[in-house]
Amino acid sequence: MGRIAAAGPIANLVIAAISLAGYLSLGVDSYLGEMLGFICFINIFLGFFNLLPFGPLDGKKVLTWNATVWAVVMTAAILILYIYSNRMIIPGWGLF
Repeated sequence: MGRIAAAGPIANLVIAAISLAGYLSLGVDSYLGEMLGFICFINIFLGFFNLLPFGPLDGKKVLTWNATVWAVVMTAAILILYIYSNRMIIPGWGLF
């Protein structure tokens, strides 16, 4: 049950990482780069939100199945979010 629950957030993070690579290489100057940035943002949000360990979300199922897998996937989500957010203007985020 835990592996199946982890598949959704992992798929979101893989799509986010691939679109982030395209976004960083193309930048926001092109239409494709801007679209890849939006795809990255949506998938980061979906993956991160789905990993929260509350109620019917997949994060609770993954955490009860294997806490190490949950921590690794959550760390990957935070890392992708950090790399993506350095290209955006978020007050105070770039200080870390």
